[in-house]
Amino acid sequence: MADVFISYSRKDKEFVQQLDEALKRRGREAWVDWEGIRPTEEFMRAIYGAIEAADTFVFVLTPDSIASVVCGREIAHAAAHNKRMVPVVARDVNAADVPEALAKLNWIFCRETDDFAKAIETLITALDIDLAWVHAHTRLLTRAIEWEAKGKNNSFVLRGDDLRDAEQWLAQAGTDKERQPTALQTGYIIASRKAAANRQRITLGAVSAGLVVSLILAVLAWSQRNEAQSQARIAGAGRLAGFGLSYLRDQLPLALLLGVEACRAADTAEARNTLLSALQMEPGLSTFLHGHRGPVTSIAFSPDGSTLVSGGFDGSVRLWDWKQRRQVAAPLHVFEQRHSGSSNEVRCLSFSPDGASVAAGTQDGDFCIWDVSARRLRGEAVRFGGTVTSVVFSPDSKSLAVSNVVDLSLRNAATGERIGEPILGLGAAWQPQFGAGEPACVAFSRDGKLLALDVREELWLWEIATRQPLGKLTGHTEWITQLAFSPDGKVIASGDRTGVVRLWDVVRRQPIGEPIVGRSGWVLHLAFSADGKILSWGGLDGAIHRYDWEHATFIGQPIFVGEMASFTVSPDSRQIAVGAKDGTIRLWEVEPAPLLGEQIGGRTSHLAFSKDGTLLAVSGEHVEIFDARARKKLGTLEYWDGVQSLAFVGASKVLAMGCQDGTVRLWNAVTRQPIGAPLVGHLAGSYIWSIASSPDGKLLASGGSDGTLRFWDAQARSPLGESLEGHKGGVYCVAFSSDGTVLASGGDDKNVRLWDPRTRRPQGSPLPGHLAAVWSATFDPTGKVLCTGDDAGGVLLWDVASHRPRGELPRSFVNRVSGLSFSPDGKTLVMAGFGGTLRFVDAESRQPLGVSAFTEGEYFTVNAIAFSPDGKTLAVGLNNPPGLFLLDASLDTWQRRAARRANRNLSLAEWKRFFGTLPYRRTFAELPPGEGVSDD
Repeated sequence: MADVFISYSRKDKEFVQQLDEALKRRGREAWVDWEGIRPTEEFMRAIYGAIEAADTFVFVLTPDSIASVVCGREIAHAAAHNKRMVPVVARDVNAADVPEALAKLNWIFCRETDDFAKAIETLITALDIDLAWVHAHTRLLTRAIEWEAKGKNNSFVLRGDDLRDAEQWLAQAGTDKERQPTALQTGYIIASRKAAANRQRITLGAVSAGLVVSLILAVLAWSQRNEAQSQARIAGAGRLAGFGLSYLRDQLPLALLLGVEACRAADTAEARNTLLSALQMEPGLSTFLHGHRGPVTSIAFSPDGSTLVSGGFDGSVRLWDWKQRRQVAAPLHVFEQRHSGSSNEVRCLSFSPDGASVAAGTQDGDFCIWDVSARRLRGEAVRFGGTVTSVVFSPDSKSLAVSNVVDLSLRNAATGERIGEPILGLGAAWQPQFGAGEPACVAFSRDGKLLALDVREELWLWEIATRQPLGKLTGHTEWITQLAFSPDGKVIASGDRTGVVRLWDVVRRQPIGEPIVGRSGWVLHLAFSADGKILSWGGLDGAIHRYDWEHATFIGQPIFVGEMASFTVSPDSRQIAVGAKDGTIRLWEVEPAPLLGEQIGGRTSHLAFSKDGTLLAVSGEHVEIFDARARKKLGTLEYWDGVQSLAFVGASKVLAMGCQDGTVRLWNAVTRQPIGAPLVGHLAGSYIWSIASSPDGKLLASGGSDGTLRFWDAQARSPLGESLEGHKGGVYCVAFSSDGTVLASGGDDKNVRLWDPRTRRPQGSPLPGHLAAVWSATFDPTGKVLCTGDDAGGVLLWDVASHRPRGELPRSFVNRVSGLSFSPDGKTLVMAGFGGTLRFVDAESRQPLGVSAFTEGEYFTVNAIAFSPDGKTLAVGLNNPPGLFLLDASLDTWQRRAARRANRNLSLAEWKRFFGTLPYRRTFAELPPGEGVSDD
């Protein structure tokens, strides 16, 4: 096994030799084809084997390597096996020519004009990221390939610790683009678990046969049976969790359901990882609506935003109460298929501005108008000779413009009858150009006086009163697909097949600014916000853009909603409804809340829960008190002098604050009044970086920038003894164990110290191991394990009784670990990083769960975290951007969130696939049974 496989063109051999030597000098072994292939080996077989056995695939990007057929095969093989890939640019290339597998990655530039040494250091850093996980990926891949080559013989499956390690590895996989298992690896691990379960059943059967021998053997068999059942549940949970991860990107509701079922089978790290990963997929996607069979081809919000209407490939028109996540009764209508071999899909639909009517047109030429409240047709259904491409109500809801392959005409909204002669097509006096065909889109101006329509790549304005065209607007180079008037009617937007959007001044009939070029491809929908300032559109690539047209700037990044057949924006511009090709309607929030929770406050530097969980104290620009359960602010303390730390005193509502003037101050959090005089003992002007209360509320401990640690009598509000000077430099964190018998402290000297609060003396020597200042510390609920984090991203575990290290957690941070917190049940550890990372970790296996709960980046600063006493909520404080967030943090809250998001149960076919002959049951009792199951 080599560290690196280097793929390159022979024309770049000199550069690769230099690269190989640089890697060797840094202790990295590279496989290069000039020395790796023995003369008797088949060329590509050796290449493929070397790629499989290497941890990282490095591709030397040059025009020659991109053009090389062999290099193309190597890239494809590495991508097929999900190898970590690192592109190194040796000579400039045309980005459009680079294969997609490499184009989407960050490139390391190592051209003649670049700093070679710096480039090599960047490459070494890239190779060392997540190295343990990558090693495991390579090892499992080679073993899985061997297993497959041997006919999937059980002699080659994983066993014992190897199997458990592999299942933990799989639990981490699939949560982001950098961690992807192959189907072969997943199948190999699942097969290994099945083989282990079979061996267990054989063992259990042998022991059971001996039950007749003696009572001792009976007891032994009973114990082994329980163990076997437990292992079977764990195996079942691992199987469900593995399947759930494989569906994350393509069938998210199914992944959510399997994650919940896995957790119910056995509360393992693998199961929690799958559930949390599914909850964290697609930020902003709030829920799914299920009902259509096949693509949802057209969709629209009612004018008040309370109802959705959708039409599908299945010919059905359905109404939805999207806030309640349910369909309103049965389908409003189902269009019959008129031609064999083709569906009568709904091609267009529209809500009337007064919300009383819905109109729809189909592939086969059906056109209907319904009274929404009465759920019946208005007038007679109309049948055209071909596809209805557009239906849109006039602003007064009295008429419609209906476009089909025959003509474009105005229709009475009450009866469906045509008003006057056609505007365009057969029988029309006006023909803009020969063979123009039907308009793909039509739009009324907001005053109802004008009609805009497309004639291929031309935009025409038509005056309704005179029934005459006012002229055309030209500029598009491809056929126009969408039109929208601004609320004031002064601007019209048009989008075409290439993804170009143009804005036009209606009065002057001139373009406004330059064409807006997004990446959406065929524009599916255009919508102005209610105030007319923001234009939204999206296309076939699944990207939805928001554009401030007055300032000619895009708002934020595109919202990627995945492949879609239709979409619409709510009247308040806060929701996006996407009609997907799998038959679901997906609701997205334009400005989504953070993953797993909601924001309730602003800039936050420190926070603390009261022991009963009713109050949450927060310091930021002020010190504020929140009702933690109602999630609302109760008031602000009339004091601010750079509060650096917070802690509630025992079970009381007394709040202790460490300040930057060197004092500790006590306040009543309910009355928001000070209690007594400030506690003085630290050096004046020093920062009180940390403060903690003993569980019984009798003691306070504080650490300051003056390098001292102090104990205080919380009731008498007086210092206990002299300052303790065990640290050299500032004391940044202090924490009491759950029984109050140990205090931990960490500071600028990189050491962790343990203290006896009764004697105020150190317990043993400092605990070394950190490579930077220690900024955070927390005990698990038993008080037996201490977790500490430093300024360089290191997180260490310690055995409190023996003062020995218990290992290091997987490195998730590149800078300060600003917060650590165990859940009250001890199963979960949360780690916060100053660079914006917030990770859940399984406390037993030490494996990360899901992905970071916040977007990591230089502008994000997670300052503080704390679990609520019941463990259901995690409070998170951010400084930049400012925010106080409350996140769901327990298994039961995750399951409730999964129910809201998936919004369905397993179908009967899915149940049989994953649970075989077991009787069907609902995963979520409050939701209807899945497809194929009778409603009980």
